[in-house]
Amino acid sequence: MPGDGDVLPILKAQIDSISEIKALRARIDEIDREILRLLEERMEVALRIGEVKARLSVPILDPAREMEVLERAGKFRPVFEAILEVSRDVQRVRILQQDKRG
Repeated sequence: MPGDGDVLPILKAQIDSISEIKALRARIDEIDREILRLLEERMEVALRIGEVKARLSVPILDPAREMEVLERAGKFRPVFEAILEVSRDVQRVRILQQDKRG
């Protein structure tokens, strides 16, 4: 049948593209796992900072420090705004837990 040979290269290109998407998604999954590991580590450090702030009776919110972090974040500022919010929440929870104990 004339023209049938034209279909095979198109199908091969589609299969190659699907394989490429799968490989790229696998890489994104690896990156996501690393981001989650780093976020977990960041929250652990935020907890420790919250403990020190509680001992010193200083406020959780440090506007100058947050501005420094947000400026460094550049185009990822909205992401870091969320990270900072969660970090403050983690510190507040730790301080509340310490207040209940002590």
